[in-house]
Amino acid sequence: EKIRLFNAEKSKIAALRGDLTKSLPVRIVAVKGRQVTISTYVQARFFLEAMWVPNLSVFVVAQGDDPATNILRKSHLSYRKFLKPSLRRPTDRLPKDGIEWLQHGSRFVVSTCDSELSRSFTFQRLHLSEYGHYGTFKNVASALDAIHGGAIVVESTANGQTGPLWNMWAKAMDFDDVLAAWSSGNGEALNDWNGFYRFFFPSYRDAGYQTPQPDFMLRSLEASLDEDQRFEGEGGECQLLGLFL
Repeated sequence: EKIRLFNAEKSKIAALRGDLTKSLPVRIVAVKGRQVTISTYVQARFFLEAMWVPNLSVFVVAQGDDPATNILRKSHLSYRKFLKPSLRRPTDRLPKDGIEWLQHGSRFVVSTCDSELSRSFTFQRLHLSEYGHYGTFKNVASALDAIHGGAIVVESTANGQTGPLWNMWAKAMDFDDVLAAWSSGNGEALNDWNGFYRFFFPSYRDAGYQTPQPDFMLRSLEASLDEDQRFEGEGGECQLLGLFL
């Protein structure tokens, strides 16, 4: 994986996977930096589920024709080239918009945000990729309303403080805040919650965007930062949020 998950994030994601195995609904909205592989990770997880879980339909929505084609290309390539034979269930049909395993009634379908596919079949996994950059949200709203259980993962790079992505993010809550509200019986804190857990995966946590610096420069930079420009890492060490030279 290109971006390193902190242990706290891994435990939260593991807890949400546990909810999914118990047939509880899971809702995630993730804002990310560019090229941090979150979208590919979600696609891969849902693809493997469709291949092995009976009667499971996955619907991936992309912002346009080119991204949708790229998702399908990567899915087909991964299936043919990278999966070990022991992990590869034979496909029964390869339609132009996805892959189907008719023997156990599952499928993986990719479409665009202006498609009406969401009205034509039932699905249990919904992945909205680059949601903040969709040209239309009418059919996407129908897709969101059509899935009552299962899992919805919405991920996108940021696109301003307006629009459906911003509204969804503003009403989502951090995992720990939801747990704290439930544990304390604070129903008021949950009144405006839309049911989505929010995650943030910034580019600076990708090693490809980092440049090693000598200790004396790091100490100087650390001394110059205020509280809003730093955060504490898992080991208590100070993680610098930006370095622009």
